[in-house]
Amino acid sequence: MRLFMVGGKGGVGKTTVSSALALLLSRRGKVLLISTDLAHSLGDFFGKEGETFKAEGVQVRQPDAPSILKKKVRGWERDFFKNISPTLQEDFSPFFRYAEKDPSNYDLVMLEEVKKAVLKEEWDFLVVDSGPTGQFLRFFFLSKKLVDWYKLLLKWRKKYLALRHMVKGGNREDDFLIFLKNKEQEQESFQRKLQSCFLVWVSEPTELSLKQAQTALRTIGKMDLLVVNKIKGPFHLPKPLRKIHRVEIPHYSREPRYGSNSFSEIKERILDPYLRKLYFLREKS
Repeated sequence: MRLFMVGGKGGVGKTTVSSALALLLSRRGKVLLISTDLAHSLGDFFGKEGETFKAEGVQVRQPDAPSILKKKVRGWERDFFKNISPTLQEDFSPFFRYAEKDPSNYDLVMLEEVKKAVLKEEWDFLVVDSGPTGQFLRFFFLSKKLVDWYKLLLKWRKKYLALRHMVKGGNREDDFLIFLKNKEQEQESFQRKLQSCFLVWVSEPTELSLKQAQTALRTIGKMDLLVVNKIKGPFHLPKPLRKIHRVEIPHYSREPRYGSNSFSEIKERILDPYLRKLYFLREKS
């Protein structure tokens, strides 16, 4: 499975580009297009409703982060309350209520949704229509942090089991240790996929938008394709971005929409010729 991550500043055309890529890739295999932006726009773009729908040969998902988070927290709460007294349940309950409504957890929910799709290996291609730059960069940081966190938990659990073995005997492994090992391996597998993703960055030909592209390149350390969108005339491309392969999309008087002539032009005339050059797509064609 090949992972395509589409990032960029808000409003630069990520949804247009990610949708065009997904439709083109569907000619070469099974495609899942997933939005991680809390303000989903894929449904509006395709004129569809719901968290899951199909657009031509592409499966599209728009996860409802607040609902998913609430369901997850309620599940953790049930498991936790099985092992404590009713009095303690009353004390801890407010913490769970806070966690299920904390917007800072939404990025983690979206990361988990992408991870599930990646590790299931049900698709030939997964295209992620990401949120604005901040969320996109947090994806990479969060994934690495989770790997480090599981390693730390494993270290603590092994120390505890070793001490218990010295005092009471018994096994040096338990169900929780096995659970942590599995989670660590799962997260490391996803981290490798994330690091080897095909990174598409969408930018407008403005100073601020291109500076954010430089920040992304410097922070992540890679960029496979730079899409400069809404071009009206000559523009200055910063030196660090000149080495990145790029495609240029002109400014259209009307915003490109699914089924419009401008969207077809972006898909067929601008993006498809570039995709045909990629070695891992030529092999599948």
